[in-house]
Amino acid sequence: MAGALLFEERNSHTLKDGRMVTVFMDLWSIDPPEPGLLESRFKLSWIAFDESDPSKRVLMDCHKPLGFHLHIDTGPQIPVTASTLDEAYALFRSKIAEYFGEELEV
Repeated sequence: MAGALLFEERNSHTLKDGRMVTVFMDLWSIDPPEPGLLESRFKLSWIAFDESDPSKRVLMDCHKPLGFHLHIDTGPQIPVTASTLDEAYALFRSKIAEYFGEELEV
């Protein structure tokens, strides 16, 4: 499954309440790509976490054999669906806003 790193983002945000949230976003291609599902063509690891307590987090992964899923804090995997990278990105942003109480520019 060797592939190329397509995108890498690292940034921090200060919330209105003063907390610092760090966001790491990595996206890799899968080589050779397989037709069909998004997780057959890409692997991603996107996380937003509270810098003062990294266990307070929203983590979205996409990898075989699990496909797309979320981890909230240290809780169980939550299966989610996305048929495009734009849908996955929108879902990740919405979960960050829901969890941390405000939208972040990621």
